[in-house]
Amino acid sequence: MKLRTLIVDDEPLAREGVALALAKERDVEIVGSCGDGPSAVRAIRELEPDLVFLDVKMPGLDGFGVIGEIGAEKMPPVIFLTAYEQHALRAFRVDALDYLLKPIDAEELRKSVERARRRHAQDEIGAWRGKLRALVDRFAHERPAADAPERNLRPSAFGRRPVLC
Repeated sequence: MKLRTLIVDDEPLAREGVALALAKERDVEIVGSCGDGPSAVRAIRELEPDLVFLDVKMPGLDGFGVIGEIGAEKMPPVIFLTAYEQHALRAFRVDALDYLLKPIDAEELRKSVERARRRHAQDEIGAWRGKLRALVDRFAHERPAADAPERNLRPSAFGRRPVLC
């Protein structure tokens, strides 16, 4: 299972640095790269990434504006990238997965990707549980068709329990 990732930063060298660090991760696939907020909104809607590396300060629309445009409930997990410490509290209030300060430390990025893997696995398990619940509910509420043959119950030769025939 690949972790489909979008990199959003207005600095080309920062995007390239994150991409180079992510190239070492065998299960990370970079599906796109953007340099501004409006492009990020379009890419998130079109590409539906599993993870977004998102710069806080960008022209046109900052990282928080991107989340606002997409909607927190539809936004994939975010790892914020920034040179500014003062946005950390706000980042975690919007349920950011992590907050990395520039210049990005390779080991910190690796730890963030590991958090993203765990979150993605939990989301996948949750989705499967939801599908299983829906199937169980569907079958629990289905009734046999009116023209289905009735089963004949008769006592078993081994005791009093009926046997389905």
